[in-house]
Amino acid sequence: MFVCIEGAFRYAVDQGWVDSFIQDERTDISWRDLRIDSHKPLSETEIYKSTPWAEQWLSEVAQMNRGVKFTPYNVWANAPHNGESMTIDDEGFREIIPEFSIKLGDVVKIFFFGGSTVAGGTLSRDKDLIPSKVCANLNYRYQKIRFLCKNYGHNGYNSTNEILLFNKLIIRGDVPDYAVFYHGVNDVTQQVGYGRPHNFDNVFEWAVRIAQDPTHYQRIRVRLLQIVLDTSMLLRWAIGYERKNIIPLYVEIPAPSFRTDSDILSQAAAEVARDLFGKYKVINAISSGFGIKSAFFIQPSLFTTTKKLTPVEEELKLRHIKLVPYLVEAFMLTDAALRKKTKREKLPNIVDARHFLDSATENVFFDLAHTSPYGNAIIADSLSQSIVDLFSLDKKYGSLE
Repeated sequence: MFVCIEGAFRYAVDQGWVDSFIQDERTDISWRDLRIDSHKPLSETEIYKSTPWAEQWLSEVAQMNRGVKFTPYNVWANAPHNGESMTIDDEGFREIIPEFSIKLGDVVKIFFFGGSTVAGGTLSRDKDLIPSKVCANLNYRYQKIRFLCKNYGHNGYNSTNEILLFNKLIIRGDVPDYAVFYHGVNDVTQQVGYGRPHNFDNVFEWAVRIAQDPTHYQRIRVRLLQIVLDTSMLLRWAIGYERKNIIPLYVEIPAPSFRTDSDILSQAAAEVARDLFGKYKVINAISSGFGIKSAFFIQPSLFTTTKKLTPVEEELKLRHIKLVPYLVEAFMLTDAALRKKTKREKLPNIVDARHFLDSATENVFFDLAHTSPYGNAIIADSLSQSIVDLFSLDKKYGSLE
């Protein structure tokens, strides 16, 4: 009965019949403001409406977002999921669907590492992911070799998470023939912008605060009531409740704010460039000891790509410049620092991937970094050719071309 009343009330609000309902006003800037069609719900954006399987994908994302699990040293990973458009294995990583599962020949293992652009943080089925496309390209190119690819990309991971994961895999004996790192954006936003080593770096502090808070159990009861109120529009209207009055479940830790001082951003950008190259040298040393060939690709962003932007992408870029100029500055400063470091260090297995989208003529950017399935395919083509050239695969395995 209550569900029916709630539904009727929501309809009344939509029709404007309940004038006194308290609507919450957002005054902050969220990541939703910084994507294409930000004024629309995700399901109403043009790219989702034109994608036949988008509804299924959104449904599965909603299921996946219900929780993550703890994983040693990397802190977090996705919970397992088995759906029509995406599969998360028991370790928390997206599956690569092999297109040559019955192909015979020697097996070559390639591991991919990165953040959500590798893991598929936006509209993308398992087969639309960059590692899946690269794997398909290589298996087509080399008929006598079977490439087994593993996607170790994960939403929110930066280069530190990646090197820890790389080491964990080798320690347990899971050693690839080739390791491909495609990253950069999360290092800029997390380390340069927020001054944090990685996401969830304050989990321990949260746990200590909760353990030491004598009002914790009272807060739980109040918070449960607030969840009920947050779910029911009718109850909120009846008692004049606003979401902004929410009581936190724990003694609050101030949320990190994005740095806005140009000098601090510049110093942080130089430190991130230095640290990245330090990690590259460590990975190269480990790889050499285990017979692994590794390569590092500094990914393009909306601000650093050499692609000719479409009018929609230009508008998206201008929106970033207007709303979060310090974020754009962080990317440009880091890009300059990485260019300088690349020129000085001359490591042969580092690739500037800013040009990887140059052949794209349509919209590819959802936001500052995530690309559409069409964009992923173009990146994968460039990435595949770079892997072939860096690792001399034609000479080693032969080619159809």
